[in-house]
Amino acid sequence: TWMLSILKVIPEVINVREGKYRYALGFCYPLETMAFFLFLVICYIYIQGKKFSVKDWIMINIINLLLYSITASRTSVILTAFISFVAVVYAKVNMEKIMRKLFPWLGYGVLLTCTAVSIVGGMMYDPKNELLSKINTIISNRLRLTNDAFDEYGLTLFGQKIEWVGY
Repeated sequence: TWMLSILKVIPEVINVREGKYRYALGFCYPLETMAFFLFLVICYIYIQGKKFSVKDWIMINIINLLLYSITASRTSVILTAFISFVAVVYAKVNMEKIMRKLFPWLGYGVLLTCTAVSIVGGMMYDPKNELLSKINTIISNRLRLTNDAFDEYGLTLFGQKIEWVGY
């Protein structure tokens, strides 16, 4: 789709956010381009395994930054950089023994930590707090949106029925 959009065979979707043009490169939305790239990187890292090198990491992150300059997709850029960095460290350092002990707990820890940070961050958000305002800006207003959702719907253990309007 990238090449077809460049050759004008399929229309290019251009999205503008905060005055920055974001190109979708043949996809429906700019974030899709970076999501596909992230998935390709993950597959490549998996296939390379212990052969994943610093050269691979450099090439992936050059492409990553190039695509970021076109799509302005922050989350996928950060994830791609982080995952590729961890892959290089894993390939270069003998972490087999450490990972066998750490991995089962790591998954639970990340899941619980991210859930807690999301809920607590949304509940504590106050636009008057300078630090939280800056974090909110960096993560595309997610704290404010979470706070608004908590204000409107509350927080229940097993969810609730919400009446949707639209689609």
